[in-house]
Amino acid sequence: MNSKITLTLALLFVFFDKLFGHGDHGDAESLFQWTTIDYNWASKAERERAIESGRYIPLNNAINGIRVYDNKIFVTVPRFGEGVPSTLNTLISAHPKKYFLSSRTVLRPYPRWDMQIEGDCSAFQKVQNIEIDPKQGIMYVIDTGGRAFGCPAKLVIYDVKRDVELHRHVFPDSVVSRGTNYLNDLVMDYVDGRVEYLYITNTRDFAIVVYDIKNDISYAFHDKSMKPEPDKVNVTVNDNLIRVTNGVNGIAISANFEYVYYSPIAGTGLYQIPTKILRNSSADFSAHVRKVGDKPSQGDGMIMSTKNSLYFSVLSKNAVAMWELHKDIQTYGGEDRVMMDTLTYEANDPTMEWVDSLALDSSGYLWFTTSRLQLYFNNKLTNDSINFRIWRAFVHEPSYAYFDNRHSHRHDHHDHSHGAGSNLQSNTLIFLVFFTLFKIMTL
Repeated sequence: MNSKITLTLALLFVFFDKLFGHGDHGDAESLFQWTTIDYNWASKAERERAIESGRYIPLNNAINGIRVYDNKIFVTVPRFGEGVPSTLNTLISAHPKKYFLSSRTVLRPYPRWDMQIEGDCSAFQKVQNIEIDPKQGIMYVIDTGGRAFGCPAKLVIYDVKRDVELHRHVFPDSVVSRGTNYLNDLVMDYVDGRVEYLYITNTRDFAIVVYDIKNDISYAFHDKSMKPEPDKVNVTVNDNLIRVTNGVNGIAISANFEYVYYSPIAGTGLYQIPTKILRNSSADFSAHVRKVGDKPSQGDGMIMSTKNSLYFSVLSKNAVAMWELHKDIQTYGGEDRVMMDTLTYEANDPTMEWVDSLALDSSGYLWFTTSRLQLYFNNKLTNDSINFRIWRAFVHEPSYAYFDNRHSHRHDHHDHSHGAGSNLQSNTLIFLVFFTLFKIMTL
């Protein structure tokens, strides 16, 4: 009888741990970390020549943007200064026959080394972020251009499955100034299941740039909400203060593709604008923008899930927060009236210094980078500590781009196929456990 009780209790422990212990969310883990970023050079001699010439200055390479698609991790290394050999990359193992460990992980230029030549305006000059349409396998790359070489800003579109360029759009100077701009982040706007518009933040010119894919045209909106807030230009991370005067930075789009949300990095205000306004180049932007609340502190990137949860960076708290937008929409009776009330912290750790870019994959994992920019821009990075990390946490919500075409775009109609699978697995587990318990107790 004692053995029956022991076995029964053990099964119950496994059952409840499986059903409740993991929950919908998991702790963030640092999957990759580096003191300095390195690349897959053709040879050691080439690497040494790059260092000697100043083409590669290890501490000047800071991972910022991230996207995960088709078992590949894409990262950006913006050219904030000299010595950055490649600005758009994928992660690979430096020793392919060995385990994919952080200490052996290097960056491979995407799509090739010849697209990373600084001063060649046909190549990438400064890439801060990318976005990927997982339904079509299309990558959208925003390139700020190079002020030192007079290169204009551009958008380059790739078939990421074949690594083939499909199209490029060079932004006119009247839309994106080649002298002052900084294209920071972007989101895709789907119409009838396909990406028809891109909304891009220009953090230095305080603008949201719109690219109309079908008509291959671009235009920009300006509003005071995109400017830095005068009393929020000082950002403190782990007692290190940095002065930031940039404007609109993070941007996200609701799961029904009806509203865009954005915030200045030198500020805490979170704003909402209908996509029907953004799709109309002659619309009165300022008449329709609406502030929905204030974030706990200044922040960098943000990303929306299919469930209409907004994940965003909280710099002063070394954290990622989540606004359960879908809950507050119900409370306020509509997204056009919603205010930001329901906030939780999804990840928080003293080593999460400067949470930069955030991404959600198809399996419900939240990925984000930490880049210690408060030290980078104050020339305080050293070779004796971990400077750059890529984190991952299970949040059970895929990216907004994984919406279900079988349903309308209303946020409350989205079907999480992996969530349905989880429910089926839970029900099956319940049956098997109680069936086994019955058998044990009747022995």
